[in-house]
Amino acid sequence: MNCRSLNTFFYALILLVIQSITPNLNTPFFAAETDVPVDPPSSAGSALTPSDFNNDVEKAPPRELRKPPVRAELTANKALAQELTLLGLSDSEVLWLGEGKNQYLGLMMPDFSGTPVGNMLILHDNQQHPDWPGNVHALRIELPKNGWSTLSISVPYFDVRVPIPKREEKPVVMQESAAVPEEENKMNSADGDKGGKEVPDDEGPKNTMESASEAVEAREIASHSLKKQNEDKPPSIEYPKEDIPNIVEQRIRDAISTLQEQNALPIVIIATGLSATWAINKISKMQSSDIKGLVIIDPVIPTGIDGFNIEKDIVNLKIPVLDITPTTGQRSSANQRSRIMKQAGNRLYQQRVITGSALNLGQQSHQVVMSVRGWWKRYFSRPF
Repeated sequence: MNCRSLNTFFYALILLVIQSITPNLNTPFFAAETDVPVDPPSSAGSALTPSDFNNDVEKAPPRELRKPPVRAELTANKALAQELTLLGLSDSEVLWLGEGKNQYLGLMMPDFSGTPVGNMLILHDNQQHPDWPGNVHALRIELPKNGWSTLSISVPYFDVRVPIPKREEKPVVMQESAAVPEEENKMNSADGDKGGKEVPDDEGPKNTMESASEAVEAREIASHSLKKQNEDKPPSIEYPKEDIPNIVEQRIRDAISTLQEQNALPIVIIATGLSATWAINKISKMQSSDIKGLVIIDPVIPTGIDGFNIEKDIVNLKIPVLDITPTTGQRSSANQRSRIMKQAGNRLYQQRVITGSALNLGQQSHQVVMSVRGWWKRYFSRPF
């Protein structure tokens, strides 16, 4: 009886405690501290990003894009121009010819002998630059000592690689179902005698038509993959092969105009390697009265482009020509050029074989310069 009374007492006490706590839980915590109404909270976005911050983001400059690609020739020209400027060449000696993305470098060195006699336009070999060590550099800096102003210009790079021809696909030969080997028929008949069980499709020999269809499908998938891969490649910014000869011709014309602005003296073109081949072809068609002579140094037969024949083109030249060639390692037949010019009765042609020289005449630059000077004395009336 006493235990039951105690339990009833405790239950009543717990109920009183709960009733006293419940009103306080329903009342705001800070309500008793102030009677000032509380402003409704602003949105999270406006609290984190003020209006001034948003305006700054809108006014921020756009993200810098990646620089556009530049032709390999122009990149090399800019590096060379910077190097020569640091070595002391003035703005009048480092020239930029052409416009925009078609700009190219020209290195001018005026005559400083006191008795000017002419101008030399120098064209370097393929994949080189206007101050290439060896013949180009020697001609550019040595001839001004003897009365010549020189202008060496850049020539577009020519890709000498020949693309591999595409492999011809052989047509798929469809075999008739009737042409089944006799041994296979015997095996099939033998299997039929053993209870007449059917062979599952995945275990039996494939149908000829199914094999051909799978081969065609695989070839189409490979072709589509290769096509997509080529489409994803960025377009080349280099000059196409077929455009380079015309670009060389335009640069020759521009360089002639630049030299004529300096003086009215005769202009002779010196071209080496592949540039000599371009010059022979283009000058034979230009027949410009502004070009008084041509010096070719070991011309090269171009690959991957048609319409250029050194022997046929050189016959059409009607101006004095000096053909400088090495003894060994010739990149085109010097004997054949000499024989053809003799057969044509061209007395304005002279060939000079540098004794003991090898490919590119890189170690005989002094002899090349002396050959040019001696040729001028022979074919031109003015003293050198």
